[in-house]
Amino acid sequence: MSHGPLHFVDASMDLSAALQGSFNLPLVLLSLLVASVAGYAALLISERISHNERTQTRIIWLSLGAVAMGCGIWTMHFVGMLAFRLPVPVAYDPVVTLVSILPGIVGSAIALHTMSRTKLSFARLNLGGILLGGAIGAMHYTGMMAMVMPAKMLFHPGLFALSILVAHGLATFALYVKFGLNRSSKATSLKVQLLSAGIMGCAVAGMHYTAMMASVYLPGEILAAPDVVLDPDTLGLAVSLLSTVILATAIISTIVDRRLQGISDDLHESEERTRQIVQTAGEGIISVNDTGQVITFNTAAAGTFGYLSHEVLGHGVDMLIPDSSMEAYQEMFTRYCERGGDGIIGVKHELEGRRCNDKVFPLSLTVTECSVRGQRAFTGIVSDLTEQRALESQLLQAQKLESIGELAAGIAHEINTPAQYVGDNLQFISSSFEELARVLKEYGALITAAEESGVLLEQAAAARQMEAEVDIGYLLEEIPQALGQSRDGMQRITDIVSAMKNFSHPGSRDKQPIDINCAIESTVTVSRNEWKYVAEVQLDLDPNVYDVPCVAAEFNQVILNIVVNAAHALSEGNTNEEKGTIQIQTRREGDSARIDIRDTGPGIPQAIRERIFDPFFTTKGVGKGTGQGLAIARSVVVDKHGGTIDISSEEGVGTTFTIHLPMNSDPSEDEPGVV
Repeated sequence: MSHGPLHFVDASMDLSAALQGSFNLPLVLLSLLVASVAGYAALLISERISHNERTQTRIIWLSLGAVAMGCGIWTMHFVGMLAFRLPVPVAYDPVVTLVSILPGIVGSAIALHTMSRTKLSFARLNLGGILLGGAIGAMHYTGMMAMVMPAKMLFHPGLFALSILVAHGLATFALYVKFGLNRSSKATSLKVQLLSAGIMGCAVAGMHYTAMMASVYLPGEILAAPDVVLDPDTLGLAVSLLSTVILATAIISTIVDRRLQGISDDLHESEERTRQIVQTAGEGIISVNDTGQVITFNTAAAGTFGYLSHEVLGHGVDMLIPDSSMEAYQEMFTRYCERGGDGIIGVKHELEGRRCNDKVFPLSLTVTECSVRGQRAFTGIVSDLTEQRALESQLLQAQKLESIGELAAGIAHEINTPAQYVGDNLQFISSSFEELARVLKEYGALITAAEESGVLLEQAAAARQMEAEVDIGYLLEEIPQALGQSRDGMQRITDIVSAMKNFSHPGSRDKQPIDINCAIESTVTVSRNEWKYVAEVQLDLDPNVYDVPCVAAEFNQVILNIVVNAAHALSEGNTNEEKGTIQIQTRREGDSARIDIRDTGPGIPQAIRERIFDPFFTTKGVGKGTGQGLAIARSVVVDKHGGTIDISSEEGVGTTFTIHLPMNSDPSEDEPGVV
């Protein structure tokens, strides 16, 4: 008979004449192997599907996997059919045989789609098992209906239903193994794949052989045989060759793709690692192509120049170069073109850069060169030198001050010696003149007596003439005053020399307990020329403030900087002839010494108060200030001495600097301070 609809056995039928079939064991085992290989191919392809994020690629792998697995199941079916031998000749309808592959492909697509998911609910797992089992059953029974033989094929209803249940149960279990064991840390990927492939092969083979047991063959005539039929051996060979090629292609493709994916992942990981290294580097990294367009601009570079990365990438690097330095960059590029990389590549250059606010700043630039696919690129390692230059300026100023201090100390010493004996001589002259004045008074009395007695009148007249010429009365009155003023002046010189020696003495570079009141007095004396024409200095020094751990020279520098700034503010702010006031007050507050330095100057505008301690910031005209004084003061007080320096200011009223220095610091534990 030819193929037709399914027929089932009923109780009224006589099955005693049914044909008895047998199975070829090697072919049965081969069918199991084919089914397992098809399952293994499906698992490999499902991994490729899940590992690809592109929809188009997933569809391609799903289609390839569906064809490969469908052909594998179809091959298993026909190998299983060839393993079954009946005592009558059997052929196959080619059209129905080809149609029977479609349910296998559809079922395989469903299975692959299910297996490619990263998560799977119980309901979806059962649905996938039902659809896969149903597709396997449809493929099997459609394939059996392609049989052309002199017999009628019937099915036991119970075994028929059992075959469908077997297909569903084993298919569901195979999917569970795929997802369940993958979450177990004890199961390796290969073991999971082999176990799941074996169970899936058993699902296909179990359904097939259960369905074969459900079939009954009654002798009969071939009715309406097709024009063309396929010999079983020919069909088996053709199906086996086709499926072998397809399965081998699928498995090899997945293995190759997995390795390529691994290489791609490694490259991506390497690229990401390199990108992260570049982005998190502490130095600015900027790459440009051979046309000058920026192709890399890391986070540090963005922080240095003030731009966001997308604002620079793709633009010309000249946006980062100030006009004043463009010639220097062009000269460097010209030297590179003429002499190659010697002296350019790998060498640190100190140039200038331009921030997003057009502010020019110093930078160091080290250039490297690379070539990728014939395209040259230049990478610059950029460091902002603003802080370094500020520190260098501070150090240079400190060195100058130290040199001046040493020179001043020497000069003070040289002045002190003659000043001492000049002072002593003035004291001697003053005391001697007092004695001489008494003698002159006696001479005057003697002349008067001679005149009254008429004795030695000629000599007395000459003496009177000389007194008149030299104005002896004036001299006796003015010389003592002149000598007193000279002694006061010499004492002033002595005080200034002593203050210079105290101020400029290098002392220890470690913190030592010092009398800050004495230090303040010396500093005010030394700086008198800065404030004497514009201010009166008032000192309110608490005698309880003593033994404050400080580096004396650095503390003196802080007071000097603030006093000089106050004097300059008073000079620039006063519009009348009246002098301003600079008041310096010391107090003890708990374990700290407090120093307040107030002036009655114009005050500091609110807009710039937060910037007054910034290096190089100044409101003075060109050549009148470096912008380092208050920056140095803050560095000394905060960084070197662990104190605080605050400012309060009111425009039109004045400014107050408040310094707090700890009084309980152990000098031996502090590092040497350097301005």
